[in-house]
Amino acid sequence: MMYRDVLEIKLNIYGVIICALLITGIFIPFGSAETQNEEPLVLIVIPSQGYDSESLTIIEKTADDLRLPYELITLTDQSNLLFPDAPDTTALYNVPLNYYEKPDIGLVIIGGDGYQELSDDPGLLSFIAQWHDKGHLIGSLGNGTAVLAQAGILHNISATSSSDSEIISILTSNGARYADRPGILTDFIYTARSKNDANLFAQSFFNRIITDMISQHTGIIYLGDTPEGDSTYIIPERISGTRVFAADASGLIADWDGTPFALNTTGKDISFETGIKDWTFNFYLYPEEGICMVSDPFSGVQIPYGTVQKVKAAYLGDLRDLSTVTGKVSDLFPDRSFQEILRGSPELDQSNQSLKDWTNEINITNKTISDSLGDLFDDIKIQMPEWKGRLTKVCIQGRVIRSGTLDIRAIKEDPSSSFLYATGQIKEGACTELMLNEQYPEGDTAYIVLIGEGNVLLSDLQIILPKQL
Repeated sequence: MMYRDVLEIKLNIYGVIICALLITGIFIPFGSAETQNEEPLVLIVIPSQGYDSESLTIIEKTADDLRLPYELITLTDQSNLLFPDAPDTTALYNVPLNYYEKPDIGLVIIGGDGYQELSDDPGLLSFIAQWHDKGHLIGSLGNGTAVLAQAGILHNISATSSSDSEIISILTSNGARYADRPGILTDFIYTARSKNDANLFAQSFFNRIITDMISQHTGIIYLGDTPEGDSTYIIPERISGTRVFAADASGLIADWDGTPFALNTTGKDISFETGIKDWTFNFYLYPEEGICMVSDPFSGVQIPYGTVQKVKAAYLGDLRDLSTVTGKVSDLFPDRSFQEILRGSPELDQSNQSLKDWTNEINITNKTISDSLGDLFDDIKIQMPEWKGRLTKVCIQGRVIRSGTLDIRAIKEDPSSSFLYATGQIKEGACTELMLNEQYPEGDTAYIVLIGEGNVLLSDLQIILPKQL
């Protein structure tokens, strides 16, 4: 039984379909094809007729091997007993709206001779554009890339497709940079040339789904201090946030408060569970920097995940969650990208050698580790808030703030000019709610300020106070 078989149940001979989708939370564990309560991690869109069945078969098999739940999508309801061999699908209009807000769900467009049904549909093109705006990973094979172009998400983006001149014309007329390559990987869009490249496309696309899910769950991981005075970290290829977790030989440590501890050096080959189903972190503790892999004991798949880095503990301050670094966090880590480190490692031969002819234009992960960490940790920024009457939620980005005060003032250095009923406290988090008092001057300029220990002004943001309802 395929994943799509458990998501749709034919109730009668007229082909009425009810999709039973059980919402299980933010982090959806992987499961077998017989599991009936999983949201999909990939939506696969196909034309009702004339789709590339060979590519679809390869993608479905790869997803099944990795135990990744997926769902087939068509433009309309395709439940019809006149075509008993047709794949079970969900109509586009039945895709739950909350899927838009779950960026861990990927989207794949399968091409084929019937691609024009997809590229001519305004509803699907709008769906793809919104999916892209929400930060979802999107992929296409062959003629399916023309659908992405028509959706307007390939402007000034490198992409590949079938060599059909009409398809290439669609790409270039919509601002894409066409390249005749087996595959092209960018930050959030993966494209493959044809069904001959479907295997590598499926591996690359699903590997990204898996590693993104794990990194969102675990983030940067502190492993402990060595006797030589070095602190050891796993830095994901794609860093999704500033929270630093910790792990020992037994796995991730719950409620870690940043306190340093000794690294378990009983063996050089270390592994522990990721916390996402059966996937496991595997890496060698030495040399000074190396590659961390994640592996699945059922399929035997190993995926490059991140790099293992050591920095001098003396530069970190009292804690190891990077919150007590006195200088710049970026200065502590190497000015090398994950890809550069990967190329010099034996894992490249095992996991990535088959991708040597693909074009890798992933701008985020081509950044150096130093730059990636610097973007997150070295600048404390206050995000522009959205108001609901006099109430707003204010969030900060950048270095972890263990304690701080948020205020809204007429004069940023003057606490007596506050417009709040009470200041907001940042404690072990990045957001807090603030309520303006009833006397605030609507439409006036004001400042949101973040105050640290010793009344130090850490950051400020100029705003216009909202109009009263």
